[in-house]
Amino acid sequence: MRCDYQQKLARKNSKPLYLQITNEIKSFKLDSIFKAYLSHNLIELDQYYIYNSFNKKADWLFHYFNYRKEVIKEGISIIEYSNRYHLNLRRCYSNFRKIGGSSISILYWIYHRRNFHQHKPKLSVKEYIEKHKLEQKTAFRQLQRKTMSEFWSHHFDNYYQNFWIQGYNVSEYAKIYGLNATTARQYLFNFPKKLFNPQVIKPWL
Repeated sequence: MRCDYQQKLARKNSKPLYLQITNEIKSFKLDSIFKAYLSHNLIELDQYYIYNSFNKKADWLFHYFNYRKEVIKEGISIIEYSNRYHLNLRRCYSNFRKIGGSSISILYWIYHRRNFHQHKPKLSVKEYIEKHKLEQKTAFRQLQRKTMSEFWSHHFDNYYQNFWIQGYNVSEYAKIYGLNATTARQYLFNFPKKLFNPQVIKPWL
């Protein structure tokens, strides 16, 4: 059993931690997004999780934060996360939808593309991949990916400025403009409103 001190610490830290991360994300800056997803105090978060793990129900507050962190650090999928933490897959899809669900998986490669370009020319692509232990074939393609074409840049702006805010998903937008939906999903994502401003990730797509 946990001691009273640990229980009180977990209660004390859980709410401020939630408010801190939520406020950082609302600042709509890419640095703040990554800071919010990666740099929160994991000791506090783990204490909160262990304290609440005595409950039989899954602690979704912990998993909201932890899923986003592991998406950035590992590129984990919802299925992989569900298996790792022995969670109901259907509940994961449903509950994670409000924090971006599978759509935020794009942040994994945005994080690495941005990080790689910040370290050029100190590190070659191969050296960066080895340092961060990335899957080589995919990483070579993702890190050397060309910037968004003018065609998709136009659709990116059009979708998020005129359709996304009205509730249209990517498939519906692709159908309206006769686009290949699979290709469109490489540039357009079904982010929840108010998660962050999609324009901050555009330079890295």
